[in-house]
Amino acid sequence: RIDNTPPVVAIMGPDYAIEGSGALLFDGSETNDAESGRIGLNYIWTVRRPSHTGSLPLEVAAGHDLRTFSVFTDYSGDFEISLTAIDQAGNSDTSIISYSIENLAPIIRLEIDGRAVFDGETVSLPRTSTIGFDATGSSDTTNDISSLRCVWKVDNVPIYEGLYRE
Repeated sequence: RIDNTPPVVAIMGPDYAIEGSGALLFDGSETNDAESGRIGLNYIWTVRRPSHTGSLPLEVAAGHDLRTFSVFTDYSGDFEISLTAIDQAGNSDTSIISYSIENLAPIIRLEIDGRAVFDGETVSLPRTSTIGFDATGSSDTTNDISSLRCVWKVDNVPIYEGLYRE
C-alpha cells in the first residue's frame, strides 16, 4: 500500500506574553496522520525571530513523541514557532504561528540626598551644596539589566549619566 497523504499539523499556544514571565508551552498533540494516527510521527519544532535573524532559527528540537515544546520569555520581540510533522512514509506538513513577548519596563528607584523621590514630584536643589543622586535600587529583567542607563536631567536638560552621581 502507498501512503501519499501528509499528516495534518496543528499548534496550540499563546500569542502574547510579558518578558520574564516564565516558559510558554506550545502543544502539537492534535497533529494527526490519516494512515497511522499519531504513531510514528516525527516532530520538528523551530523558533525564529524574523525581525532580527531572517530565516536563521534560534532554537530547533526534533524527536518522536515531542508533541509539546516550551520556549522561555527571557527576550522580548516578535517570534514564529513552526512544527513540522513527518510520517513513517516520509510525508510532511508544517504549521507556523506567531507570538510576541513584550519588553517589561525597568523599575526606577530614585533617591536624592537619601530621600526617596517619586514620579511627578518637584524637588528644589540648593545651589551651594553637594547633592547625591542615587538610582542604584533600580532594577530590570535579567537580560536588560546590564544595559540599563540612567540619564539625570535638571529642568529637562541632561546633566549626568550613571546609577549614582554627586
